[in-house]
Amino acid sequence: MTDPLRFLPFPKAAVEQSLIERFEAQAERHPSRLAVKSPTDSRSYAALDHERLRIAHQILNERGDCEEPVVVLLQQGVGLIAAILGALTAGKIYVPLDVDAPGGSLRPFLDDCGAPLILTDQATLPLAQELAEGKLAVLNVQAATDTAAEPISLNLAPGRGAYIFYTSGSTGAPKGVLDTHRNVLHNVMRYTNSLEITPADRLSLVQGASFSGSVSNVFTALGNGASVFPFDLRRNGDAELGAWVERERLTIFHSVPVIFERLVGRGCRYPRLRIVRLEGDRATAKHVSLFQRHFSPNTRLVNGLGATETGLVRQYWMDSRTELPGDAVPIGYPVEDMEVSILDDEGRVADAGSVGEIAIRSRYLAAGYWRRPDLTSEKFESVPGDAETRVYRTGDLGVLAADGCLTYIGRKHFDGKVWGRRVDFAAIENELRSLEGVEDCVVALVERGPRANELVAYLTRDESTGPSVSAMRRILVARFPGQPVPTRYLSLESLPTDQHGKIDRRKLPLPGDERPRLDEEYVAPRDHMERAVAACFSTVLGISKVGVHDDFHDLGGDSVRAVEAAVLLESRLATRIPSELFFASCTVARVAEHIRLELRSPNLVVLSPEASRPPVFLVHNYSGLVLEYRALAAGLGDLQGVYGVQFNGEPESYTTSARLAELAAHYVREIRSVRPRGPYYLAGQCFGGLVAFEVAQQLRASDETVALLVLIDTACPVGRVGRLAHHFSLTRQVRRLARLSLRDGAADLRKRLRSGVRFAAGTAARAAYARFGGRPPRFLQRPTDIHRLAESRYRVRKYDGDIV
Repeated sequence: MTDPLRFLPFPKAAVEQSLIERFEAQAERHPSRLAVKSPTDSRSYAALDHERLRIAHQILNERGDCEEPVVVLLQQGVGLIAAILGALTAGKIYVPLDVDAPGGSLRPFLDDCGAPLILTDQATLPLAQELAEGKLAVLNVQAATDTAAEPISLNLAPGRGAYIFYTSGSTGAPKGVLDTHRNVLHNVMRYTNSLEITPADRLSLVQGASFSGSVSNVFTALGNGASVFPFDLRRNGDAELGAWVERERLTIFHSVPVIFERLVGRGCRYPRLRIVRLEGDRATAKHVSLFQRHFSPNTRLVNGLGATETGLVRQYWMDSRTELPGDAVPIGYPVEDMEVSILDDEGRVADAGSVGEIAIRSRYLAAGYWRRPDLTSEKFESVPGDAETRVYRTGDLGVLAADGCLTYIGRKHFDGKVWGRRVDFAAIENELRSLEGVEDCVVALVERGPRANELVAYLTRDESTGPSVSAMRRILVARFPGQPVPTRYLSLESLPTDQHGKIDRRKLPLPGDERPRLDEEYVAPRDHMERAVAACFSTVLGISKVGVHDDFHDLGGDSVRAVEAAVLLESRLATRIPSELFFASCTVARVAEHIRLELRSPNLVVLSPEASRPPVFLVHNYSGLVLEYRALAAGLGDLQGVYGVQFNGEPESYTTSARLAELAAHYVREIRSVRPRGPYYLAGQCFGGLVAFEVAQQLRASDETVALLVLIDTACPVGRVGRLAHHFSLTRQVRRLARLSLRDGAADLRKRLRSGVRFAAGTAARAAYARFGGRPPRFLQRPTDIHRLAESRYRVRKYDGDIV
């Protein structure tokens, strides 16, 4: 005997009918089986079939059988599903609206769809009458219980409109997605065959009818003789969610990740659930971990990609032993008749592993946007030579691996750049979520006036055990070197969600002016200089209270605000403030100390304040700046003072003569202004090593002790002629060119010839100014050119000390 509850694959041919024909077949096959059950009401297939016919007759009596939209305005429950089936039976296009939304917010949708009729019940009748304003018909589906329930045969075509869903998160004009009976049934087929739905299955419905994800639950259940269980989260509360799942012995639970978190928070084990479906928002490694801790080894987790415009597109299956391939949870592999590609910014198919926009190609995409042919043409592209196939560009970013597995990155309009550099939102969020004490987070670009946008991390976390802002910033800087990371970190009790449980970025609050929790306790400024610097930090960063040990970057500083801070301090204190001072670890105390030193010595930059050990002097490279030493200074620790020796155009005679000994003599005087006696610790990279070498020579000639001289990647100069000969040696150039293409080799040779000619011309011009007097023009005073010329003229003398 054949088991009536066994899995029967959904045949492709079965999509060529109406949703009502499919439901009628199940009602005839399983009349006594449970069709729908809420916490307070239930219907068998026979009873639900009778009720949808009664409602359909009411609609036909009111509006006839023309294809037109009707608004469905009922609370989550049995009556809602009966009304949807009644509208479809009467040949109407149902338009579900959220009964808990303010009446004013529903008006644009009602006006846009142009529905002449609102379906309602006793509970929502006042809202329906308010919206109708006496201009639309209102039908209370509970009022006429004596209406006939005779069979109705309208011969509904598969291509007839089934519903209009207004998508959330859009701005401007309403955007209603119209879909057909055929496409909805194809989506049911994809779910049925992938999840192996049987009449014994019991499917959850925890999100309202205005959420397009409800379609898969309702019609997959009722199209297979299974049962659907609506649960009103707003009225019943999430505290009852777990007990309800257990009590109703559900086998398939579907929700967005945020609602799933509420389910596992109830502490139940749910042994009867065989599948947990997560769709509608991005799932994270945290959700996989929660699943593996709280569910039976027999339960499977399915992370899927779907959209109102497409239905189900991809699925990624996991169980209690699954190890994720990376930080993100994939959305997986193809389902039937839904082809995915990744498009670059030019609309071309991107290579495997490249981030791009997810595009979906199929014959079963939504019909389009209601009354928006312009938007339909823009988002749904036709395929030449195939009138039935179109391509929908989702506005989502993703990556396709070489094996075809798709990973979701985020919404394209949430993607962005900070100061011209692209931000990897998903990677930053995943890294923050992995930190102990951080429950969830969202990273967003926040408008901060005309200057630019600011990258802000919003977190739900335990501040007593979780990392400080200082620690989080250090972790992200180390994890994403050279890339933008959040400048502000805001702790929230919970991340805001919309009516469907999805994270709603529009509700994220703007950063305030409160001081974040840092590694250092607050210490008030102690003198005039520290108060001036703290006031500057406060003005530029918008922080009301700044302590002397607060770091500029921990408070929200970045490279652009560093320039603003330097300019502001210069205007207030009438002294030169290099912006690179703010690029390193930079506290109020350190900046104040630098300014005090700057008033004494303009060539020295405090990279780390003096401590118990003698300071190290790090000499600049060709650029004249000391930015490259900030990581080294930080690595030496708090017990080691570090000065950067930077070039600021002095002494003036050096810019003309380009004699390295003159520059070194000037630096000796500056170094001795802060440390009159040795021992001295000197270091420099490349050209800086050569200058440090000459400084050491002059200090030793003055009977001072040089305890340490470190030359980092410093070559011994070979003189001007030797240097040029080496630069242009035939053998060396032939070896270089052999590794390049003909085109690249010619370009490289032209570049090197121009460089050599410029170097020789600059050398001759400076020699003329040195001989006949006068200050060279600005274009001959570029630090790099002056230092290279000084290097070529320098003659190395014997050094008796130790060199590292």
